[in-house]
Amino acid sequence: MSYRGYIPYMVKQMLIKRKYKQKTEGAGTDTKVRILELGIADGVTAFSVCTNLMLLDCPYSYDGVDIRFSPSLREQYNNTIGLWENLTLHCQNTLRFLDPETTNVLAQPKYDLVLIDGDH
Repeated sequence: MSYRGYIPYMVKQMLIKRKYKQKTEGAGTDTKVRILELGIADGVTAFSVCTNLMLLDCPYSYDGVDIRFSPSLREQYNNTIGLWENLTLHCQNTLRFLDPETTNVLAQPKYDLVLIDGDH
């Protein structure tokens, strides 16, 4: 499932979230928005969200998790300047990624937006 129709709304919400972080956390703190997508597949949503946030100069961190990635996904991302700087792909089972037994839960970031599409 792609979130294509919702991408403009998600991006606007992330801009609002960043402004809120700037107000409440003050200057000098990390105010980037953090996004987690479980089930990235072909990366259509990730590519669109990351590109929009980049163009709007909104600092972000995007974690994409899937058990496998499309071969064209890396090629598409490699051809977009600046995309890899804030995007991390985790090629593993979503349940393992979220499992507190295998992950240091205290070291995990808190996410401002979580997209769930784990049927692949």
